[in-house]
Amino acid sequence: MKLIQWQWGDLEQLELDPTKPLFADTETYNTSKYYKGKFYGTIRLVQLMQEGWTHALLFDMKFGVNANKWKLVEDIFFNYQVIGQNFAYDYSTLQETMGNRLKRVDLNNYRDTLIYSRELLPFQRAESMKGRYSLDDTYLNVLGYDPYCKENGITTDKSALQKSKWGEALTTEMCNYAAIDVYYLPELWASMQVIEQAQLEVYTEEQKEAYHIRVHNAHLAVDVGLVMQSVGLVIDPDECTDYYTNYINQQESAWATLRQLGVPEDFNPASVKQVTEFTGLPASDKVTLKFAMHRDGNQMVQAIMDYRQGKSRSSTVKKWVELVQDYGRVYGHYQPTTSTGRFSSSQENMQNQPRDSKSVFRAPEGAILIGFDYAQIELRTMCALTGDERMYDIFKSGGDIHQATKDMCNISERSIAKQVNFG
Repeated sequence: MKLIQWQWGDLEQLELDPTKPLFADTETYNTSKYYKGKFYGTIRLVQLMQEGWTHALLFDMKFGVNANKWKLVEDIFFNYQVIGQNFAYDYSTLQETMGNRLKRVDLNNYRDTLIYSRELLPFQRAESMKGRYSLDDTYLNVLGYDPYCKENGITTDKSALQKSKWGEALTTEMCNYAAIDVYYLPELWASMQVIEQAQLEVYTEEQKEAYHIRVHNAHLAVDVGLVMQSVGLVIDPDECTDYYTNYINQQESAWATLRQLGVPEDFNPASVKQVTEFTGLPASDKVTLKFAMHRDGNQMVQAIMDYRQGKSRSSTVKKWVELVQDYGRVYGHYQPTTSTGRFSSSQENMQNQPRDSKSVFRAPEGAILIGFDYAQIELRTMCALTGDERMYDIFKSGGDIHQATKDMCNISERSIAKQVNFG
């Protein structure tokens, strides 16, 4: 492993070879949720590397930076062929900084090593229990070493460095960490292309086509996610207030039931220790509680679930109202970074909302909301791959696989049967 080398750069003196890809990354500060309406706060460093360079270049974007330099950064990320890790993060931050949330990503100009890791290194999920294809894991699996090490001046835990105070004075270790994010990317990318070519050589034509479609769609999903989070969702604050009141009433009613059942005044329905002690259950997660309700019809368990649900949902809709008042809409951050490639949502989580609260969403003036979904696509895929005749008969007849499981296993709720089907 060659040791890290980096130096400070000047954007206005930067000379790039347009025939070669540029490897890029950013570091940010003020990254708390919705810092001044931003998803990720403010860019502190821009890191660049290109094949043939002896040093990675770091650009401090906090001091002595004018609009022209920001325009140069925007031009680099959106107009050059750029390669990096988890680019949804960097593009989000740049869109915020440039005040143009709707600027689109040119799919011909960027490649995300996270996407290629997920496609080319399926074993990595087993090797690394994170299952998220982090850059250090990918370096280790592809290049055979982890450059975030003492030899490169990294003596602090990598996760701690990520949480460093990037808005304050930068230490040498912080700069080493930032430079590593791009310095080894040319070698990583070249190795990943070799792996890709070797894999394509053993693929059938159909497998090659499927691979290229998956890679294209994964990059497209990053762009789509950026658009979704940039547009945001319109919320009806009055209906949110009604739901908030209903959920608070549900929480208070559940608490009254718990007190009648003999729980002490300091009982905390969210406490794993207290709930397991009072119910005698081995755990207090939702699945365990639901199965206990199905088996025993335990009134205390039901009250605990009602209390938790009321508290959680009342907090959510209250936050939505506050966000609408501050920003006009609720903005969720969408990112296809899970090990399966499906979207995750955070800050705020606008996915997996309960059915009874989805009516608070509104279409903006002059638009309509359209809802659609693949019907049990994962289970249909499993059926096609395994040839399970019972599953095939259910799907062929237009049946509901979750309802069928509910009936066959004598389960009280379809939602529980759905959890059983998905393991």
